[in-house]
Amino acid sequence: MNTAPSQFDLSELQKPEDYALSRQSIFPAISSFQWFLRRHRERLAADGALVHIAGRNYIHPQRADHVIADIGAELARGRSGGRRVVAAASAENRAHEGCPQ
Repeated sequence: MNTAPSQFDLSELQKPEDYALSRQSIFPAISSFQWFLRRHRERLAADGALVHIAGRNYIHPQRADHVIADIGAELARGRSGGRRVVAAASAENRAHEGCPQ
């Protein structure tokens, strides 16, 4: 997407907590959205889904929906690599310990 955050009406912005509450089917707890926000902050900001104004973060709901769906699709295709690295390290540790894989 990579459009400038200023290309939308500021009245569309929501507090992160309000956004998370409106998306409970995806983020069952506010803490799960906070974790996602910490992990993907740069991507959300780059695509205009996350802005920081007057010392607070705000979410643009429609942009966030698109970015989150894109990130989810990338994770489903295995592009994140994070879990694979952990799984590979875990398998390697089991091999060294003589445990069956």
